[in-house]
Amino acid sequence: MSTLNSMVIYGGSFDPVTNAHIEIIKKLSSLFEKVVVVPTNISPFKKRGAVANSIDRVVMLKKSLSGLNNVEVSNYEINKDGISFTIDTVKYFKEEYNMPIYIAIGSEMLKKLNKWHDFDTLKTMVRFFVITRSGFEVKKGLKNRLEKQGADLWFSEFDGLNYSSSLAKVDAVFGKFDNIPVQAVKIIKDKNLYSEYNNIVKEFKAFNLDDERIEHIYRTTVAAVELAKIHNANLDDVIKAALLHDIAKSSKELNIDLPSEYTDAPKNVIHSFMGAELVKTHFKIKKRAIVDAVRYHTTGHPKMSKLAKLIFLADAVEPSRDIENEDTAELRALSKKSLNKAMVMALQMLIEYIQSKGREVYHLTFDTLSHFLNPPKKSKIKMDSLSRGEYREPAAVPQIDYDANDLARKIAKFLDDKKGFDIVLIDLNGKTIVADYFVIASANSTTQVKALTEFVDEKLSKDYGIEPLRRDSDNKWAAIDYGSVIMHIQLKETREFYNLERLWSDGSNLIKYS
Repeated sequence: MSTLNSMVIYGGSFDPVTNAHIEIIKKLSSLFEKVVVVPTNISPFKKRGAVANSIDRVVMLKKSLSGLNNVEVSNYEINKDGISFTIDTVKYFKEEYNMPIYIAIGSEMLKKLNKWHDFDTLKTMVRFFVITRSGFEVKKGLKNRLEKQGADLWFSEFDGLNYSSSLAKVDAVFGKFDNIPVQAVKIIKDKNLYSEYNNIVKEFKAFNLDDERIEHIYRTTVAAVELAKIHNANLDDVIKAALLHDIAKSSKELNIDLPSEYTDAPKNVIHSFMGAELVKTHFKIKKRAIVDAVRYHTTGHPKMSKLAKLIFLADAVEPSRDIENEDTAELRALSKKSLNKAMVMALQMLIEYIQSKGREVYHLTFDTLSHFLNPPKKSKIKMDSLSRGEYREPAAVPQIDYDANDLARKIAKFLDDKKGFDIVLIDLNGKTIVADYFVIASANSTTQVKALTEFVDEKLSKDYGIEPLRRDSDNKWAAIDYGSVIMHIQLKETREFYNLERLWSDGSNLIKYS
């Protein structure tokens, strides 16, 4: 491809910038006359320690890219008031620089490319420079479909390194910084950034976990994050469950009261049941999906959630397992394609391994394999117990798929039931890839913001098995992302300031609920 008089825009959170980012930017700088790196704005409502602020992210980027003369780090999206769409950024740089524009995107973004805001206009203004990411190989049918829709796709001759900002945050907690530019590492250490999970990791020694076990936990967490990205799982839940999955591995030294149904479990699995109790009592994590992911990571369960499957499989495919079983590489590849098929293979390997050691295979493992080999038809009936009667606390309520409109109206009703007011639904279908609906409600106090959020979260989780992809909140605003629907609960003054209705409503797509 010709690089004369052409520029490329490369956007992302860069939270933090990694060596993978730097490698991509260096390669782009050798192909294009100008590279503009655009860090995106990040919600101010994330938990403290979860992200770096805009200034720190920009400084880390600029220091890490100081030797590349044709690379510019732009504050455009960070400084822009309100929501910034890619097309807004493109229009801005179209006026700033008189040259053809490419947008560098990872192959994982192609699936929803045609749903980007004002895609019909965007595709006439730019070429898309696609960088292949591991686990997101581009299918010919998708490529042909996008090109027929008018997208001008250019594919790089290099692949993006298999490393992400999420993995960098995990590394930082374990004091591992090899994959982060040294210039960024200094800032991270000086400001104690990415410390959200320190409260878990610092407890490892208190629970008598040796260095070898801690390294296994680290490798499992890395594997879990990689699978979570491929299978679109909640990264915060995945990281917490992975970090805690072996917290009770030295269980013989712990004094933990187990529910009676688990007291007869074999020694090789008892730590998972004890670990679940620690997650609830010591770490004060009450979310069922996380607790059950820890509880069943050694045995499986017929009603495993996506999170539980991810932790079970990550534990089975982390790199050191290759030494134990030559089939691990095949299982690792399968787990990236199908969680359920991988569960069958993993359970078969587990049973064979346990039996080869002359140990007892716990009945739940046989039950789980039977379930995945012969899955029952989907049912809307809640699971109360299993036929053998051993199970008392459900691992997960069956996941019931609702269309976005149905889910949005359920959320609105729950908010109304709990005395939320000025409730509106905004239909975003075809307008953005962010979500299909916003549900917005006002609250009278910070206490009510919290109460409304917890009420909806609990109702959807307990009654319908629906878990959010992400929770962002502070005292004045909670934003809960359910994928197709995002719920916003705001104090009146906060709502007036951000005015989401003005940003997202065109007059025809706003529905007043109360």
